[in-house]
Amino acid sequence: MKRIGTLFIALMMIFSLAGCGSNEKLSDMAAEEIMTKVQETMTGLESYTGTTTTNMNMSMMGSEMKVVSTSEMTVFNNPLKMRVATTAETTYDGTETTETTVYAENRDGSYFIYTSNEAGEYTVEEKTEDEFNEMMQSLMGMGSGDQYLGMLSSVEKVEELETIDDVECVKITAQLTGEALGDVITATGLEEVFAGVLTTDMFTGLAAADVSYWIDNEKGYIVKCEVEMSDMMSSLIDIVFASMAEQYGDEMEGIDLSSLISISEASSVSTFGDFNAAKKFDMPETTEADTTAETDTTDTADTLDTAADIADDTLDTTETADTAAEATSDTAETVETTETQAQ
Repeated sequence: MKRIGTLFIALMMIFSLAGCGSNEKLSDMAAEEIMTKVQETMTGLESYTGTTTTNMNMSMMGSEMKVVSTSEMTVFNNPLKMRVATTAETTYDGTETTETTVYAENRDGSYFIYTSNEAGEYTVEEKTEDEFNEMMQSLMGMGSGDQYLGMLSSVEKVEELETIDDVECVKITAQLTGEALGDVITATGLEEVFAGVLTTDMFTGLAAADVSYWIDNEKGYIVKCEVEMSDMMSSLIDIVFASMAEQYGDEMEGIDLSSLISISEASSVSTFGDFNAAKKFDMPETTEADTTAETDTTDTADTLDTAADIADDTLDTTETADTAAEATSDTAETVETTETQAQ
């Protein structure tokens, strides 16, 4: 049950996207042509900034929990240099705030990740390109974004142009189905985050997430992206609990698992700007010399565990998910004891 919280954050972060430019007015194109054009130009930017805010409201055993997470990023390309600062506020029997800042850079073809401890001291670890991509996508849902754009369905263009921060934008609406989401999970190396909670075939039963993009009509930059995932998350709860009921059989008869956790809101908003004009920053000083980490098959698993730990710290600081799991177990034991006594 504790991993459900990790899963929520992993799903929400997947939709943080960035865009880049073209030379044609997008309003003259069909919706599919617009998305194709955005895909083709995703790597054209020298730099940009972005802010992603995710909101989740959920009820756990009758008590309300609210999580608001804001990530601010600055990205330079060729060579890559990145800074991502995240603040997460969890309200559940009080409010707790956590802050993390991660830096990354490409030096001479090698990737380096800078992370800090509670004292604010930074250490650096070297990663291969594949390990770096998996880590960034797992932790922050970032990457070129082209694999996500290509998996959208029901893509439509809103004929009326809209203005976002004084930029004339074309609005595109689309959906990401559960089946396509499973493909995204595979593409970003997040399977281990979902291990023991969801199997690949379960994603096909998820409700679709609604995605909206506002794209600069002249330059093709994605200025804003909104994702509404409440229905997808609610269907996720139903699927997980149905799996539990099947696993435990008669022991779960008469137990309303859906009353333990319910989702009332799950959404994210990403905005992007400072295209080719992001403010430069320095990498942090480290407490030890740069060292080359061994690159074996365990590194990817360790990276995904890090993503799971961060999500668990955000959602589970009071061990609320464990409490829900224990309550389910206790209820099942009570049912079993009653049946034994009746016999």
